[in-house]
Amino acid sequence: STAFPVYSASNALDIDPEGRIVVVGSTHISCSTTWNRHALARYLEDGSLDPSFGDGGTKSVGWSSVGTSLQDIEFQSDGKIVLSGGRYGSSCSGVTLSTVTRYTANGHLDTTFGSGGEMRRDIPHGRHHDYNRALALAPDDSLWATAADNYWDWAGVQRYTANGSFIAENHIVSEYATAGGIEFNGVDRMIVSTTDDLVQYGLDGSKIEWSALGSNYVDTPGSFFGGTASSMKLDKDGRILLLFQDHTRFHIIRYHPNGLIDTSFGYGGYVEISPGYEFFRASAIAVQPDGYIVIGGTAEVESGDRDFAMVRLCP
Repeated sequence: STAFPVYSASNALDIDPEGRIVVVGSTHISCSTTWNRHALARYLEDGSLDPSFGDGGTKSVGWSSVGTSLQDIEFQSDGKIVLSGGRYGSSCSGVTLSTVTRYTANGHLDTTFGSGGEMRRDIPHGRHHDYNRALALAPDDSLWATAADNYWDWAGVQRYTANGSFIAENHIVSEYATAGGIEFNGVDRMIVSTTDDLVQYGLDGSKIEWSALGSNYVDTPGSFFGGTASSMKLDKDGRILLLFQDHTRFHIIRYHPNGLIDTSFGYGGYVEISPGYEFFRASAIAVQPDGYIVIGGTAEVESGDRDFAMVRLCP
């Protein structure tokens, strides 16, 4: 685990082009002081902090008079780190703007992106609780983010240029469903995880049938585990890994690219892990080049003190 100076929570991780693990989340003390600062950390393949990143391996960035939440991470072709999330109002009463933020490859805010390093947008479908959840990088380096306005149960996908300018949005997710992960599967289609399904879409928002199922939907156990998958990732063979959190345990399910469960994985396609912490919330999954699976989350290592934590599983 990695401790920041204050309470910290990890929301996302991924493997950068050099094989290093970048974990992002937030730190906070209270709404009246330092509320939800950006928190980033980079680790070498062996799990040790990378001293060349940020300030000795970690980076914490605050925003004046507002709070912020990071939800997912992608790496652009030049190594820059792009993060999806949302901004809170000064009263911490709820997320009010969806955001995309960019850092340099070495962990410093990239002020050439958006406005001072961040692109902010109010989703025009409600009044409150806007945020970008998952993020995917298209082959042309454009950014696609699953977006939500929880007040009106709106969910869809927002598109941005590589430099953070808004392009368009598609309301492609059913009403009252929550959009979770998003991954590109080739150059002309994407996979989106929702509350109970995996759905393939073309770039125009049209649904694409799963070849082995004769259906547009792959059923997932989201409702059984209490909601949308915490994270989704495709491995080098195009297999789909879904991560679910259930109290102190987490669950991973792997699907073939055609939508069928991969029964060669774990026990009939499922893995259940209890890391042994009194509190552990799994929030992100990534696959290293050698096939090892890394789970990022938040662990309570001492009473009342929660820090970034990672667990690695064999291929």
